[in-house]
Amino acid sequence: MWQLADGSVLHLNTDSSVTVRFSEHERLVTLRQGQALFEVAHEAVRPFRVNSGDSSTVAVGTEFDVYRRGDATQITVVKGRVLVYPGPLSVSSSASMAGDEHSLSVSAGQQTTVRSGVMPTAPVNADLSRAVAWLERQIVFDQQPLDEVPGNLIATMGSALRSMTQSYAHFRSAASLMPMTRLRLRRFWAPLTVSASSGRES
Repeated sequence: MWQLADGSVLHLNTDSSVTVRFSEHERLVTLRQGQALFEVAHEAVRPFRVNSGDSSTVAVGTEFDVYRRGDATQITVVKGRVLVYPGPLSVSSSASMAGDEHSLSVSAGQQTTVRSGVMPTAPVNADLSRAVAWLERQIVFDQQPLDEVPGNLIATMGSALRSMTQSYAHFRSAASLMPMTRLRLRRFWAPLTVSASSGRES
């Protein structure tokens, strides 16, 4: 957790990196890779903007999560409201705080995903506990395509998972999987515990 010069708080996930540039006109953070959560201090004059790939998110005094994966960026609002734009914005962001025909308003409990500069017409309801589970060192998969699971594990566990993979590379494994609706993985430095359930947690 880092406190920025304006009083905002930045939480950065494993294998994630940002660039912070504050000026007298705006507060700009560029998410270069991975995932970050922002608790934004309100300022009427300088907008707080997060660029990630082909998306730009302007905070209106809020708390929100930005997750960059390849050509897609997922924005989840925990508190308050943000305005999401396809593509980066210019420094003259006075219009960006008010919104225009190119922006999408996303409120608390909602999320949206911008893919290759294409933005949905409306946000969807978000599972906040899942979206920010990484803050508690947890990863939650729910109806997620199996081919996305390894990437999410590496994104959150980073070098710990790579090290474990290398250490056990000579082992052989076998598994029989039953259909399931939820997989929850809790990360501890030792041991690593995985639990699965059919739709409800014990």
